[in-house]
Amino acid sequence: MKLHITEIRCNVNDEFDGDEIYLKYNGQKIWPSGLFKGIKTDETVSVNISLDVPEGQFATIELWEYDLLSKNDYMGTFDMMINEEGGPFQTSMKLKKQDFLASYLITWETSR
Repeated sequence: MKLHITEIRCNVNDEFDGDEIYLKYNGQKIWPSGLFKGIKTDETVSVNISLDVPEGQFATIELWEYDLLSKNDYMGTFDMMINEEGGPFQTSMKLKKQDFLASYLITWETSR
């Protein structure tokens, strides 16, 4: 099946001046085409990427925060069950570490 990620919404950013985010799937960066996308609380950004994913399984998308002077931060995951066509669906991020303040929501659809 095709997983179409349409947008990501920042409900609460982790860093006071906004986050510099990117997405990974199966260990590979999938979005954005540059190093990162800046985002702040209450902002929604368009993603518009499509991935081939196995039907009947969870697809896990990782959210990372880019850091220029230190190691990038693995913030959390979006787990989406790919078992039916349709959408749009929304999934909240599961935090990797409880000391992160961030809250994100991803919007996605599926098709054959």
